[in-house]
Amino acid sequence: MRELNYLVFYKKEPSFQENNLLNSNAPWSEKKESILKNYVPLKAIKAVNLDAVYNHFQGEVWSPNGEARPLISALGLTHTSMSVGDLIFLVDYYSTLYEVARDGFNIVAEGVNDIAPVFLKKE
Repeated sequence: MRELNYLVFYKKEPSFQENNLLNSNAPWSEKKESILKNYVPLKAIKAVNLDAVYNHFQGEVWSPNGEARPLISALGLTHTSMSVGDLIFLVDYYSTLYEVARDGFNIVAEGVNDIAPVFLKKE
């Protein structure tokens, strides 16, 4: 399988719940505003699918001995393992933004080429 490019966003203050606004029919401008306010870009990754991204960002996989703690702390985050409510942006193809759900992933938006550059400009 071919690896695709993803960008992972963690919620600043995790609620470990799905975000009602992101899963609504609200316009992209409202969703984007909420994302810019409530999420931090964590890391880019190449993976074969969403499940592989999710599995990689479990603490016991990518930070078994606390390796990610300095990054998590520097970004003002409090959780190491990807959780419900965090976001995965598929950069390739349709530029699709997904939210980690209780059971799988919810599509937040498709064809949104403007979210990753906004975060990348901040750095």
